[in-house]
Amino acid sequence: MRTHEVYVDTDGVAVDWTRDRAVLAVVADTQAEDGMRIDHGRAIHLQHFPQPGPELEATLGALTDRVLRELDELVAAPRIDEEYDGPILFEPEAAAQLLATLVPGQATGTPPPLSESGRMVELEPAWLRRLGKNVLPPFLDLHDDPLAAGFGHYELDAEGVRPVPLRLVTRGRLDSLLMTRTPNRQIRRSNGRARMTAALDVGPSISNLSLVARRRGLSKVALERELLRRAREDGYEFAYVVELLRDGTILGPVPRDTGGAYGAMGKIPLPVPARLWRIEAGGRRTLVRGALLAPVSLRVLRRIRAVGRRPQAIPLRLGVDGTGFAAELGIDGVLSHTVDVEIRTPALILDGLELLMERGEQERPPALPHPLWRTGSPWSTRPAGDDSGP
Repeated sequence: MRTHEVYVDTDGVAVDWTRDRAVLAVVADTQAEDGMRIDHGRAIHLQHFPQPGPELEATLGALTDRVLRELDELVAAPRIDEEYDGPILFEPEAAAQLLATLVPGQATGTPPPLSESGRMVELEPAWLRRLGKNVLPPFLDLHDDPLAAGFGHYELDAEGVRPVPLRLVTRGRLDSLLMTRTPNRQIRRSNGRARMTAALDVGPSISNLSLVARRRGLSKVALERELLRRAREDGYEFAYVVELLRDGTILGPVPRDTGGAYGAMGKIPLPVPARLWRIEAGGRRTLVRGALLAPVSLRVLRRIRAVGRRPQAIPLRLGVDGTGFAAELGIDGVLSHTVDVEIRTPALILDGLELLMERGEQERPPALPHPLWRTGSPWSTRPAGDDSGP
């Protein structure tokens, strides 16, 4: 997608810019032997148009192989057999996706809309009334900088305001909010966080967001040791590691009944774990499926107990309607209904989350294999005699 935008306002500002955006994505779905519909996908987000040729073919081939291999692993994985409310480790990509789900819509300074009976307080951002209060542990800061080199870089927001680097949280205390030209009772001026999608949706959002630890992080081995220690304190001999959350911006809605776990009032729904590992004290790791993360309040971010040593920068595309990473746009809407952001974070251990078992009834698996998977089909690449698999 290429967009050419022109901004003119009554202050005498007139600017225009052209943006190129592309996404290389592979999505796939199948049905497991127990009837569960499973989908999986990964995407490479670009701010230029990729050139056709051997390099692009190799990139897409490797991405396709990875998605299909991981989908096969999910099909073969056992389902979780009990619910869990102990500590959970989010690896850096999943940690970035978690922050992208919780922070953009709740750290904004835009007051809730008016109705006939007054403000719609149920739509009020969670951090709007928490300026000066603790929202993270004291050893963590949260910065947002549109001017830094990163996937979320921009120099003028959608309302013609030049953005400034912003310390949202310092030593765990909320110092500021994502402001547009719409004021609130505490902050009267914009700090340049108005973003606009190609579909002309306008709203406050993050840009290059960084979670910064004031103490030295733990190595991967030490993180897992700390995770299991905390799990034992909660009565578990195992714990869970989230490698990846399901990306609804490229996959769309979940292709199965998830049991209505997203119905909690006043809480934020979380994406389904796409790659979830159960780890045990002896070091055994088992990929599992059929788990949901229960909806949470933003207070869960105050329960970050430990962080990893090596932060990673993850490019993402988010909507500006407050849904963040939890938006289920699908591949058709990922370029037109999102803005570019980047989240830099280490791995995180959190308490206060709950893993639920999916309780929706699964469809009956097909009685016969799909004819395109049969040996001898002109589309089949399987060796002779191999009619197994999804």
